[in-house]
Amino acid sequence: ARPLTHVLFALPAIAPIIIMMFIQDNPLYVWSASGVVIYMFISFTFSFNMHRVINNSLELKYQNIDLVADLQKQTHAANKANIDKSRFLASASHDLRQPLQAVNLFVETLEQKITTKEQKTDLIHIRQGLDSLAELFNALLDIAQIDSNTLTINKTNFSLEHLMSNGLSNIQFKQAKNIYT
Repeated sequence: ARPLTHVLFALPAIAPIIIMMFIQDNPLYVWSASGVVIYMFISFTFSFNMHRVINNSLELKYQNIDLVADLQKQTHAANKANIDKSRFLASASHDLRQPLQAVNLFVETLEQKITTKEQKTDLIHIRQGLDSLAELFNALLDIAQIDSNTLTINKTNFSLEHLMSNGLSNIQFKQAKNIYT
């Protein structure tokens, strides 16, 4: 509406002057009137372009405001999902530990009843599997606590050689040590 207002104001104000200049018999007035017509054309074009630029700028501003609001909603939803995930992990690992403890008790009871060497070997394998499962649940609970910021992390120095030697045979450890050193 602004460019139209500019045209509706400027044209009636300048048109009589332009007409009077063209009617004059002097070429200087005709050239001046032509200059004023060219100036008015440039002025109207500039007015239309500025109006378009301002409208586009306002439109982009409101689109950006909407995008920021959507981003805030999505960030809030993602944070809530992360918190829910951490709660689920903590709950699941705790709930899964209880049956594991019960199975450990049954294994201890069974251990007292076993008489043959083959049965004892099988029981050792069962115990190792249960210990591994308990370690996995402990790790799952630790991850859930780290995610929910309820676990205090104490940084300490430790011997990598001691840590690695517990899980690997000496030959495997020396090979691994040679690779990484």
